[in-house]
Amino acid sequence: MSEISLETLLTPKSIAVVGASPKAGTVGNETILNLQKGGYTGDLFFVNPRYDQLFENVCFDNLSALPKKPDHVIFAVNDSRLENVFDELIRLEIKACTIFSALILKDDTSPGLKKRIAAKAALNQILVMGANTMGVYNIENNTLIGGFDTRVHPKGGNVALISQSGAGMSGIVDCEERIKFNFTVSTGYELTTTMEDYLDYAIDLPGTKVIGLFLETVRKPEKFFGCLERAAKKQIPIIAIKVGKTELSRKMAESHSGAMAGSDRAYDAVFRHYGVLRVDDMDQMAACLIMFSQATFPMQGDLVCLHDSGGERQLLIDLANHLSVPLTEISKDTETKLLNLLDPGLPAVNPLDAWGAGGTNAPEVMASCFEALLLDQSAAMGAVVHDRGPSSEIYEAYIPYLKRGKKSSKKPVFLVSNRQGSGESGLAVDLTHKGFPVIDGLNQFLTGTKKMFEYRDFQKLYKNRSNLTSKIPLNLEKSFAETIDEENIYDLLSLFEIPMNEIVFVSSRQGLEQFVGKFPVVMKTANTDIQHKFDVGGVVLNIDNFEDLERAYNEITEKFGEHVSISPYIDADGVEMILGINNDDQFGPLIVVGLGGVYAELFNEVILLMPPFDSEQVKAALKLLPHFEMLEGFRGGIPVDIESYCNVAVGLSKFAEYFRHSLKELDINPIKVMEKGCVGLDMLLIKTIKE
Repeated sequence: MSEISLETLLTPKSIAVVGASPKAGTVGNETILNLQKGGYTGDLFFVNPRYDQLFENVCFDNLSALPKKPDHVIFAVNDSRLENVFDELIRLEIKACTIFSALILKDDTSPGLKKRIAAKAALNQILVMGANTMGVYNIENNTLIGGFDTRVHPKGGNVALISQSGAGMSGIVDCEERIKFNFTVSTGYELTTTMEDYLDYAIDLPGTKVIGLFLETVRKPEKFFGCLERAAKKQIPIIAIKVGKTELSRKMAESHSGAMAGSDRAYDAVFRHYGVLRVDDMDQMAACLIMFSQATFPMQGDLVCLHDSGGERQLLIDLANHLSVPLTEISKDTETKLLNLLDPGLPAVNPLDAWGAGGTNAPEVMASCFEALLLDQSAAMGAVVHDRGPSSEIYEAYIPYLKRGKKSSKKPVFLVSNRQGSGESGLAVDLTHKGFPVIDGLNQFLTGTKKMFEYRDFQKLYKNRSNLTSKIPLNLEKSFAETIDEENIYDLLSLFEIPMNEIVFVSSRQGLEQFVGKFPVVMKTANTDIQHKFDVGGVVLNIDNFEDLERAYNEITEKFGEHVSISPYIDADGVEMILGINNDDQFGPLIVVGLGGVYAELFNEVILLMPPFDSEQVKAALKLLPHFEMLEGFRGGIPVDIESYCNVAVGLSKFAEYFRHSLKELDINPIKVMEKGCVGLDMLLIKTIKE
């Protein structure tokens, strides 16, 4: 898709509304009102054979009767009439249109209307917004294309929102005045133009500071990756809701979008790789968009908070702990400053309840305390936490606290209410637009804070990514063809510096004799049809004499065939972990890292990473595991060599990239991480794409 063609769809110089209507509440009427509301300055034509004139303008019978060919046609007609008009659009060689309707006809022929329109659009290179779309608001370009009522959208916005759900767009755009948008779109069926195309456009808009993304599926993975890479490079955060976590939700997403919703874990890997910030719901999305659009990025440090309630301070502490939001441990100097300001008996801690006995000097005390907290060298950002007043009023007394703290520290500050209530306050909108964001709800604010810290930390790792190399061992191509089987996999892994336990394949009793004097050993069936050998009795551990070796061989070969593998038995102290490759159908090779054994199988303590990455990114991911402390020597245990594991994970990522076209899945489980070094004890080549 060329840039010119997308501009024609999103910033047309002329528009024809087919089905224009004077009837209030109809799509044909709302479309016109929205174009007028947005200040559209191009040529605007109305088409409806029922009327001679609309809004003091000539109304034409059909597209062919227009005095000039429009750049863009908006369909505000029902589906029974739409195809005939679309055929006329094709004859006139009009190349862009918007379709609000769902393209569903009762007693339709096969293929259905949706497929027919999609095929005609593709054949004739027509760009379609939708179908089944709420429209697009290109606010900075005075083009509000929408068939449903919306609020006035002031210019000067810096937030883009791209939603594969119509309600996912309108549910924020129409009701949240604290967010100033520059571009929003409901992508609908994506018959020709997709989420990735709109994302690409939004990233390049001059004013875009943050992007919201309501995601059901990715249709163009490579273009999606390119967009995310450009956003990361330009330091434009992307806040994403991705539906389809559960099996039922995934099926509904696929039904709604008409495309594969994909593995939720795979999406997490992609998001983590490109710094996309995933949230759970619309409230969190809105809070993050407000915070990122109106505040500067936090520098190193944690959160400081000022309260006028001890109980609500404790509530914030509990919620911050639950959400893993770090609170600043203030310095001794800051503690001394606070003690000199506070009423006797109030503890000088963060979060700080500074109200005390109140009195006429209370506002000055509160402002000075907030300033002192923010000036602490370990503070990255600050919040004044309060309750709204009657009718959800914002108390103006809090404003000086914010202004003074921000001016002195140059750090982002927020006014946070425990909840909004049923009223409204214009001051909340005004303050937000002036750079003092007002956020309602502690959970929403703390989620936004966590995401701001995550993006800050991502950018640090991202700056090192340009130094990553994907060097392949020089002797690889000389040694092996680009195929993998059970016999050569161990040699291939060693070329990528992935340490595996020594293994010997044996197919006869005579082959056992080479292990005399090499005990203890482990014997496993080498039957490639058996994936989980231990579960079916195909593994014998800690064999320490030749008689037991023969006995184990007889038992295993009788059940599973004569081919077995024998390896040294490693009984060193350490932690069993897992490394693996999952070649995702949408996103390609992803690397599985995490704790092995029961932690992988029962507690599912694994994370997927998208190559390329370095050892620091692996370690950052491991720290997200609930039982990460085990690796650092929890309760007297030995600290294990995490660095060696992380380096091996990097090697496996290069292996996965090289063999991406022949390898489907690979598990090294367990890989034992010891006080020094690590070694893979078992390997499972689950499936190859090419035999």
